[in-house]
Amino acid sequence: MLFHVMMTAYQGDPVAQKVVDVPDDEVSDDVYETLQRIFHYGNTVPDTVYCSVSCGDVAIIPTSEGEEHYLYRPYAIPRCLTADELTEYLATPRRERTSHAFYTDRSWQPTQSPE
Repeated sequence: MLFHVMMTAYQGDPVAQKVVDVPDDEVSDDVYETLQRIFHYGNTVPDTVYCSVSCGDVAIIPTSEGEEHYLYRPYAIPRCLTADELTEYLATPRRERTSHAFYTDRSWQPTQSPE
């Protein structure tokens, strides 16, 4: 199955879309498993036009209602972006997008400060 990834981290502007081919038998009903396969094949299959899928890129997952956009983040599972969050993210200067991906969701941080 073919998936599109918005190459928002390192590819440059305007934002390009890389097509990543995931074997049909590896596409799962679990969206996060599929996102991992997209990341894997977006990094292991040689591509002469686009760089590899990285933290800060956005995977587009088709749904019955349209599509969802998932931001690849460091040290965490991809995060589904709302339309407003995607617009804000795309308005962020390219050089800041990877750090933006890191700081937009602080769920990895402790909920309480150390005593």
